[in-house]
Parts: sequence; structure tokens; C-alpha cells
Amino acid sequence: MSFLKRRYGRFNIKLKSKLMIFYLILITIVFGFYTVFSFFSIYKSSKEQMKDAADQVLMQTSELLNYKLDNIIYASDQLFYNETMNDIIKRDRNMPISPQLLGDFNQMKVLISSAFKSDDMYRLTLYLDSSVYYSQSYSVKGNLKTQFSSISSISDEQWYKALHKFDGKVMWVEPAAAEKSEPEDIVVSCVRFIKDNDSYTNIIGVLRFDLLQNDINSIVEKAAITDNGVTYLLNSNDAVMAYSSKALTDRYMDYVNTIIREDRSRERWKTINIGNEIVLLGTVPIKNTDWTLISVIPYMDLQAAGWQLTKRMVFFLLIAVPVSLIMSIVFSYTVTKRIGELSQKMAGTLEDRLPEYMEETGSDEISMLIRSYNYMIRRIKDFSETQYRMGLDVKNAELKALQAQIDPHFLYNTLDLINWKALRNGIPEISDIVQKLTRFYKLSLSKGRDIITVRDELAHIETYVGLQNLRFKNGIKLVLNTEENIYGYSILKLILQPIVENAILHGILCKDSKTGTITITGRLEDSIIRFSIHDDGVGMDGDKAERLFSSANPKEEQGYGIINVNHRIKLFYGNEYGLTCKSSLGEGTTVYITIPALKAE
Repeated sequence: MSFLKRRYGRFNIKLKSKLMIFYLILITIVFGFYTVFSFFSIYKSSKEQMKDAADQVLMQTSELLNYKLDNIIYASDQLFYNETMNDIIKRDRNMPISPQLLGDFNQMKVLISSAFKSDDMYRLTLYLDSSVYYSQSYSVKGNLKTQFSSISSISDEQWYKALHKFDGKVMWVEPAAAEKSEPEDIVVSCVRFIKDNDSYTNIIGVLRFDLLQNDINSIVEKAAITDNGVTYLLNSNDAVMAYSSKALTDRYMDYVNTIIREDRSRERWKTINIGNEIVLLGTVPIKNTDWTLISVIPYMDLQAAGWQLTKRMVFFLLIAVPVSLIMSIVFSYTVTKRIGELSQKMAGTLEDRLPEYMEETGSDEISMLIRSYNYMIRRIKDFSETQYRMGLDVKNAELKALQAQIDPHFLYNTLDLINWKALRNGIPEISDIVQKLTRFYKLSLSKGRDIITVRDELAHIETYVGLQNLRFKNGIKLVLNTEENIYGYSILKLILQPIVENAILHGILCKDSKTGTITITGRLEDSIIRFSIHDDGVGMDGDKAERLFSSANPKEEQGYGIINVNHRIKLFYGNEYGLTCKSSLGEGTTVYITIPALKAE
């Protein structure tokens, strides 16, 4: 280990290597900091943009579904409330084949065709009493887009039994295989009863509108904006009506359905844990149905853009570092070449001989060093004498610097002398001022310590306000409402005094009466100490209070002290601590301070 220290110690590394290492470290730190800063900035921005985009797409998808489903409901309303159709259905029961029956059937086709205009419908089926002749599975069109059937053919279906609870309103049936379709198509159906206009309790028919599930899937897929995200429609019975990906729906559905049932916040977006995975969950109800449009986006997808950017930055860094290394080697060699030659020349003086002169070229710092070297060789004796004189000058400068230093004890002794003279001459006012000033400086200096106790900081404030009251005729009242259990905790020195000074000069003294009250409260909350400094001065408007922390001119007299205190707290304790300000014109100002609760040593 000692061998390594002798060989690779900082004073044993050549200047060229030092410069090369310095440039390499500097460039690496700069690029690394830029990469980290850019990643977090862009990651946060991209995540918010992705979330906003997901919300916009989710709402657009729900609106498109609402529009398409409303078309189906509107078509059913046309037939449900059509009196002509109602009369035909009742008249054609038990009617034999006749011109009247054929005429009714043709008119029925016209009515149904007028309703069947939406391209979203796969099939319309009208179920009638079996006594109606054309209810026996009669197809209006060859492609079975519209057909008739008997109610008896569906009487055992679960959806038909459930439809009785809807009292003529539409009900959406869960996906099932379509009748007479090759290949087998999966449809989602909208069904409703047709009631007798003369006796509303009588059911004379059933309307069924079928939609291809794939058509709904194609709409739902538009809301799945990430590769691993999924969007699906869920009804009140937890049945999936449509989905963007069946595999991903099965993966998330059990967890998501439980959370939706138990959650009462009704927030459109929420962050949840599914197993060991964090996902963003969005929900939107679909009008006129018991459906909910659900979007699940893994947080890894939200982070994907940031990770892609990070990879590019790391790749760029891997290229930039070797290039920077080559440039630093070239630059270091260029800079240190003449210095190396000069070093070799100067090494000759160790052999008690005068080296040769070096060629003087250029006007940079190294050229100046070479000229100084040549001058040293020419006049080594004069140089030695100059060094000797310089040594004397340095010592004299150090002596003057020592003499110029102010000894705090000298200051205290002088103040004690003034205090004694004042008492001796019967001037107690001056004695009181001097005593307060002495205490003020002792607390301010604190033997060179930057950290003091809360007790000393509050004592410092009391002394400061006492001095100001001597100046302003006791117009300032100080009220301390601090919990005694915080007195033993530590605090940065001179944190409260600039705030109190600002309250006096720019708050209380700006009032016509030149009088006011400053109230300081302090309490311990968990691991945080909170102070508030309130004055009943003239106050300020909200914009001006905000500018105290973000003013374009931080040297503005009123805000400089607050900015300085805020900066010191954040620099020493961290960005989560610091100052906030609340003020209103005519009502005064309150400054809030938060610092960590640390016991004084």
C-alpha cells in the first residue's frame, strides 16, 4: 500500500495525467448530471402527457360508444312507439293467409327497414306470438340482416327472463354466438319488450338488435394507447362486453373489478397495486347502459418514453466519454509539452550546474514562465535576494493582518468600559443600551458557531427587539408563544432575526402609529419544528408576498433578508424545509418556517 501511495500519490502524477483525469472527470460529471436532470425532467413531463393523452382517448372512446349505442336505442324507440306496428302485430294474430296479411307484412317490412339504417347493427330480430304467420323464422333479407321469429323460441333464455325486470326499457345482453351465422359470430344484443298500447301490461313482441362484438372491440382498442395496456367494457354482473386484448383483460380483470366495487371515490383515474405491479386505472360509465369502460395502463408503459430517452443519453455518454478522453489527452499533451521541457531544464540545477536557456516564443502563461526561468538563470543571485526580500514582505504582511484582526474580547472589554463609565456618571439609559448590545453581539457571534439552540435564538430576538424599542420608544411589543420542549433543539443562527427586522422596518414602522405587535409561535410536530412570525403591520398584497421568494431582483431591500434565510435553510437542511409567506394589505404579514427537529449537541 505504501508503495502505491509513493507511486500514485497526487504529487507523483505528472501534470499531463492530472489534466487528462481532470478533464475526463469534469466532462463525465457534466454529461452525467445533464443525463440525470434531463431524464427526471422529461420523464415527469412525458408521464403527465401520457396520462393526459390516455384520459383524452378514454373520453373520446366513451363518447363514440355512447353515440353508437344511442343510435341503436333510437332505432328501437322508433319501433317501440310506432302505433302502426303495434296495430299490425295485434291484428295479424291468428289471421290466415290473405291479402290483408300480405299487406300487413309488406308494411311491417317498410317500418323495420326505416329503423334498420345504422351500419352498426348486425341483425334485427322481431319475436312475435307464434299465432302470427310470418313469425316462423321468416327472413326479410337473404343475408338474414332482419328476421322474424316466435317468442316461444326464446322463452327459456336467461336474458328473456331477466328482461321482465326492465318494464319496456332496453336491456343489454352479454356476448353470445349469433343465430344462424357461419362462421360463428359473437354478438352483443340490445333487447326490449313491445307492449300493447291499449293494455300496457300485455307483451305483444320482443325487439332484439345484435351488434358484432368485434365492432365494439375495434372501438375499445382505440383507448389502449400502450403496448401492455388494456381497455375493456364491463357490465354490472362483471361480464366483459368487449375488450382490446382478451389475454390482458383476463390478467387484470379480477383485481380491477374488486377495486371498482370497493372504491367509492368515483375518481376517473387512480393509481393502484396489482400484485407486484403498479398501474394507472381509468373508469368511465357508458350512458343508458350498465357498462363501465375500463382502461388499465402499467406504469412501466408510462415510463417507457423516459427509459428510451435515458438509453439514448447513456449511448451518447458512452460515445462522448471516449471522445472526450482522446481530446483531453491531446489537449493535455499540447499544454504540458513546454512545461515538461522546462521541468527537465530546471532539474539540471540539482546537479549544481546552470542549464541552457529555453527559446522564448509566444505570450501565454507558459511563455511567461519560460522568460521567468531564463531570468532566474541569468540573475540567480538577484533572484535569491529578491526571494529573501519577498519573505520579509510576507512576514510583515502577516504581522499586519494579525494586528488588524478584531479580538471579540477587546470589543466586550470596550463595551464593559462604556457600561462602567455610564453607571459611574449616572446615565443608566446608556448602560442599558450597552448591556443589550453586549448580549446581542455575544449571541450573534456565538463563539464562531453556526448552530445554536432555539433558546439562544429566542433570547437573541428578545435582545434585538429590546434594542429597537430603545430607538423607537417602546412601540414594538414582542409576544413569544413557543413550546418549552423545543428550547433544547438546534437551529441555524440568525434565522428569526432577519424576519423580525423585516417585520419592524417594513410592517410596523410603515403604520401611521409606528406601533405594533410581533408574535412568534413555535411547536414540535412529529420530527419537524414549525415557527410562525406574525406582525400586525401594513401587510402587502399576495403578488408581492410571492415575489419575496421569486423576485427578479433578489437584492430588493425588503426581500433580500427573507431570500437569504430561505436559501440558508434549504442549503443546510434540504429543499423540503424553508419559508413561506402569507400577507394581506392592512392585516399584517405571517412568515412560516419549517426545520427538522434535531437535538442540540
